[in-house]
Amino acid sequence: MNSGNFLDAMEAIQDQYLISAQRRLGAASTQNKHGARSIKRIFTVALAAALALLCTIAAAMAVSPPFRAAVISLFQLGEAEQVPGIPAGVNEVRQITIGDTVTAQYVKVEGTWDWITEANGALLRNGAWAAKGSRFYELNGETLTQVGADAPTASAQIRWDGREYYALFRYFVYDGALYTDDLSGTLFNGMASFTLPPERIGGRTDVIQLTTQFAGSDEFYEGIYSWVYDLESGEVIDVLEGCGVERLGRLHAVTLAEDLKHAIVQAGDTWEGTPYLVDLEQKTLTPLSELFGVEIKEWQFQLAEDGGYRAGFCDSDTILLTTVAGHSAWTYHIPTGALVCTVEDTTGLRLIDSYRSMLALSVDEAGGVSIVDLATGGRVKLEGVSGNGEFVCKANSTDTKLLWAEWIGSDEYHPRTTINRLGVIDLETGEFTAFDRVRQEELRGEWVYWLGDNRVIIIDDLHSKDGFDAERTPEYYLCVYEF
Repeated sequence: MNSGNFLDAMEAIQDQYLISAQRRLGAASTQNKHGARSIKRIFTVALAAALALLCTIAAAMAVSPPFRAAVISLFQLGEAEQVPGIPAGVNEVRQITIGDTVTAQYVKVEGTWDWITEANGALLRNGAWAAKGSRFYELNGETLTQVGADAPTASAQIRWDGREYYALFRYFVYDGALYTDDLSGTLFNGMASFTLPPERIGGRTDVIQLTTQFAGSDEFYEGIYSWVYDLESGEVIDVLEGCGVERLGRLHAVTLAEDLKHAIVQAGDTWEGTPYLVDLEQKTLTPLSELFGVEIKEWQFQLAEDGGYRAGFCDSDTILLTTVAGHSAWTYHIPTGALVCTVEDTTGLRLIDSYRSMLALSVDEAGGVSIVDLATGGRVKLEGVSGNGEFVCKANSTDTKLLWAEWIGSDEYHPRTTINRLGVIDLETGEFTAFDRVRQEELRGEWVYWLGDNRVIIIDDLHSKDGFDAERTPEYYLCVYEF
């Protein structure tokens, strides 16, 4: 970085990060926002404090980029989607274009299919939990193409807390993403109760996380434990060993940073458990309440409105803490200890369903909707939608796009049965494209997900209106959209 780049970067850094850094250097500031400009001049010339300052700058630049616009307006396509009729045959793909902008594909499938919501997987899966494993498919153009048919199988056996736990799974990498197929249910003729289902660790493709699972019990009462499995060597690594987590009581959740240098564990007697930061290299653990300097209330059934929090990693070096009751969010930069309150929203925050948990919705009394970046405090207002209706908002795995789906036709027996408008908000370009849907009456029980980072899928259960029939083969109509 040359001097010109450095000065440009200084002007782009939000004031709260500079104030936080200044406090770390022992020069607490009481200046107002106008006076904060002098802080930048002081930091620009005070290169003697470069080490602490540059670490703080790194923390600010590591989180997601600011929104490109203060307001994003809805662009409604003039052409509504005409959902094609359901074909008699299966795996036949039909394709149309909506408003010369959105490509839509439709396919009827039979059997036990599911869609990989973890990290917004881009593949469809058939035969999940079947005795011989699943089959993965890419929906490409007008064909369903099988992927990962020759995937290798991995296994592990771990003794913990007086029990034997088993892992058996297939895995493969497709388009830069890791996919796993849990086969542990097939062990011992399906009688294995203590298993280790595989989970991805961020975007890594060389390791996975194995976490204990006891079929038929509640993890709150049983407690859990996690290991890292090296896919190349087959080694099982106890990354929590020597960190003292056994003193915390029951573990309810273990979140590993992608670089495997830190973890967040939730432990204790409440439903969520007290959150701790674990240094996996130095073998230390610290309560997040101590690091953030705030009381972290934990969710308990009788006091649900007073508690609830979400803690995770923005990146390997930065923790994001969001409190439900306080409507606030903080970031903590681990290497420097820089602490920033990024959001204080008295209207209340609705956390957006996302892999990284870094976005939320703020809805005012009139139904006005704003998207809040919890990591930076950035905010953008949505025009053309109301937060007072029935809707779902979900982020892709990079928090750069949001799907927006509005519902009609709900009743006490079929809540959220019909999606009548679907759109995608691109937070990088500031575009919000949506269209109305004209659909078949027989399509009910719709749910919507991301299929990868750029496509949206609506799942129609073709038998959602029918009573349960164990002999009937499941059937779904899949509607996939690329904006």
